[in-house]
Amino acid sequence: MFSNKPGENQQINEGCTKAIRQNPEDVDAYFNRAMAYFYLGSYREAIKDLDKALELEPRYTVAYLSRGIAYKALGDNQLYIN
Repeated sequence: MFSNKPGENQQINEGCTKAIRQNPEDVDAYFNRAMAYFYLGSYREAIKDLDKALELEPRYTVAYLSRGIAYKALGDNQLYIN
């Protein structure tokens, strides 16, 4: 779903934002937008969306892993481990 082509991750981000507006409890839209933010280098925004996905679905294990990787990308090794 994510791409190295310029502009595509931004388009994915925008599509996910529309999906979230239509259904604010769409866990997958939050996760996918977080991944688009991640590939755009917007790690803090990715973490916010991953937090929301985990608030909606606490057993979404890949969101925990992805959030740890985003913290690592920010250089926050303590939160990366937790």
